[in-house]
This record gives sequence, C-alpha cells and structure tokens, in this order.
Amino acid sequence: SSNSSAANVLYGQLRDVGKQGTNREMLVDIFIDAAKITDGNFQSLNYTVDFANQNLDLLDYKQLKPFGGYRLTDTKSAVDKVTAAWFQPTAVTDFSQPIATMKLKNTDLGSTNPLLTFTKVDIDGVDFNDKLTYTTSFTDTLFANLIDVGDTLLNGLNNITPMEGELVAVEASTRSGLLPTPTVGLYLTLNDWSAGASAASPDVQYDLNLKTAVATPVIKFKIDLPATATNTTFLLDDALDGDVANGVAAIWTLSENTVEGRSLVVEGTGSAALAPGATLGKIVSTVMNGHGKTALFDIENVHTDADTAFETGRDLYVATATTNDLGQWQVNDLPVGIMSRYYEGAAAKAQSSITAMDALHALQISTGSFASWYSSPTPTEGQIIAADFDGSGKVTAADALALLQVSLFPQVDARMDWYFYDALTTGVITDNVTKNIKGLSENLRITSDNLILGQNDRVVLIGDTTEPGL
Repeated sequence: SSNSSAANVLYGQLRDVGKQGTNREMLVDIFIDAAKITDGNFQSLNYTVDFANQNLDLLDYKQLKPFGGYRLTDTKSAVDKVTAAWFQPTAVTDFSQPIATMKLKNTDLGSTNPLLTFTKVDIDGVDFNDKLTYTTSFTDTLFANLIDVGDTLLNGLNNITPMEGELVAVEASTRSGLLPTPTVGLYLTLNDWSAGASAASPDVQYDLNLKTAVATPVIKFKIDLPATATNTTFLLDDALDGDVANGVAAIWTLSENTVEGRSLVVEGTGSAALAPGATLGKIVSTVMNGHGKTALFDIENVHTDADTAFETGRDLYVATATTNDLGQWQVNDLPVGIMSRYYEGAAAKAQSSITAMDALHALQISTGSFASWYSSPTPTEGQIIAADFDGSGKVTAADALALLQVSLFPQVDARMDWYFYDALTTGVITDNVTKNIKGLSENLRITSDNLILGQNDRVVLIGDTTEPGL
C-alpha cells in the first residue's frame, strides 16, 4: 500500500569493531524498539536480516536465550542472511538487552558500513512487514569506520610514575580537525559525566549540550539513544526557559519533548532566534553498565527552519574509562574524526597529608633548584605546578610557608586539587581546575587505531611535592 510506513521495530548497534583492514571482524547487536511494541513486552519473534552484496560474511549468530521456550536459526542458506524464530512462555520487558548478536567479517579493505535489511518481521503476532500498515522491509545503516584509542597518564612530579585509578571521559565525532564545529544543523558536545564511574559503579550519567550551527527560531530533532540508555530528559537552557516565579517569560517553548522507545523527540520555537553556536539545552541520560564502553547519541530528522527538508545533525560518541596500574586507558569503537579527552581526579587527598617535607621541597623549587629526592638539575613542570600552592603563577618562599602552616594546622576537610596538563601546556599554571579539564588537547584528529596518542598527559596534586610512590 502507498500509505504504509516503515516499522523500524528492529535496529542494530555495532561494538568490538576490529582493527581497520581486510577481514576485520565486528559484532552487531540487534534490539527491539520498545516504542513499537504496544503492550511493553514480547514473547515470540520471527524475522529475516539480510546484508547481501556488502563484502560481509556471517561468522556467528546467537539469539537471546529463551526460558522454557525454543529458538531456531537458519544460517545455512546464505552467509549474508539470517532467518530466525524464537519464543518463550514468559514475557520479556527488558528492551535494553539484544535479541541476537551477529559476528561479521568485513572481507574488503575494512571500509563497509553494514546495511541491515529486515523483512518478514513478526513480533507476538504483529506483522511489521504486512504491506498494509507497514512497508515490506526496513533498513538500518551502521557506521563502522570505528577505531580504538588510548594513552598513558603519568605523575608530573617525575614524569615516570604511572597514575592508576584516574577517570577519563572522552567525546568524539566524525568532524574534521580543521572544521571541528559544523556549519549547518545541530550538534552535541559533552558537558559532564558521572564523577564516580568505575568498574564497581558502571552506570554513567552523561550531560550533553545541544547546540545549533546556524541562527534559528525553530528546532526539531530526534536522537536515537544507546540501547541501554535510561532516565533520558531534555532541559531547555536556563537563559531560554525564563523564570515564572519572578515574572520572567520564557524566550523558548517546547511543543514536544518525549522519549519514544529508543528515541528522544524534541520540537520547539523561540521568540528570539538562537545565534550560531548557541546552546538550546541539555540532554541528560544514564547509560546502564556504560563505564568502559562507547555510547552513540545519533541525531536524526533535524530542522532549523520551516521547510520540510531534513538537515545535518552531528552525532556524538561518548565514553568513560579508568587508568590501570600502568597509567594506561583505552576506549574502543570511536569514529574516525576528532576526539577530546578529559580527566577527573580520583578520591580526593586531604590537606592533612601535607608535611613539612612538602614545604622544604617547595622552598628548594622556589630558588630554581629541584626537590631533594629528584636527580635532575631542574624541576619538572609538574613540580612547579604542585609547589605553587597559592596559585600566584610563581613559586616563592610564601608557598613554602603556606605549606608548612597547612602541615601544622590543616583545614578541616580541606582537600588538595588535582591538576592535569599535557604537551600543549607551558609555564606555571594559575587556574586549578579539577573537572572538565579544558587545558588538554581538544578536537584531536584521530584516523586509525592508536593506543599511544603521545599527548604527554600529566597530573599533580597541588601541594604534594613528595616523591611519587612513597
């Protein structure tokens, strides 16, 4: 029927994409979009997924394990198609788990973006390719030009000692290093993340800023969320939302702001146009069990004007990781393009840990010399940063005196500040920022698998001039 619409009830997500090149392997998880299932659960599945003529071979296929039911899979007819059937007597309500996982081999140069074509989709007796309500097929294209990236964080006092247990947050997109900001449409940037994300606390809340690349009084968009995303909301920027209690009218209003299954759908207009680069609002979303994994927030159906043509939206990949005992961290499945990485200090160190020896080392550094435990004739940049306790931009006897006083009379519950810096940082630093570290390289160009970025990432604790490791 000409009035039938695409169901798109099934979709895929890529992970564990192998190193670029011929015969690289990748995993495709297949999910059900909960918005398409009216009763909020499922008990039976039939579907065919086809990826013919794409230089992709099927190596393995596993369906969701049924409880008290059965699963059938026919993969013998072709290496580029799967026909599957599954049922169980009890209902499944958790749509964050995949119904199946395919292992594919990319037999060309490793440049294929898998195009999955779904047909004969029936879920609990609803035919999602019935030619009446729904079209005969629907597709899902997966961007597979993904790479693994990592680096090493060392203690800046000696530039040798690895820093274990530090949190790293990463954002990446497919933009060019020469053009990190889009010139059309909408785009996302990473604003904040869960400070306590770890292997023991793997759920990660991300705060993403939604920005416009053009002047506009109207916004429409849809964001396809990671399958494990939950508690997703969109909040207008405070400057646009007004203050009803104090009689300040809203500059912008939202006519739609809903989460429909895997998608966040937002529509709004303003009495004053947003300027290019302006922030419309913030997307807050928790990715369950997301620490150490990359999550994709995929913008679609973008409008920044009144016509019906869709515009460009720049997707955003985000991840968190923790440095290991060698100071190393790794994030997999980032897109070829640009990335920024930010560090956040681990458990804070109390001022009571400052001793008279820290004061002595600061005094030594103030003369242009070096801490007595260090063997080089000049102090490291990290020693200078750590010894500049008052943040004046230089190390003097006043810093040594302040450290001595703190060692004798530490402030109750006072904490020392982490300071992160990299190869681009020079001179003494006066702005002791402990989160969303903007001193590190942003929009770094990444083009291939690289677990040694070589950015010379360093960290010190302000006031701690003691030999690392002691």
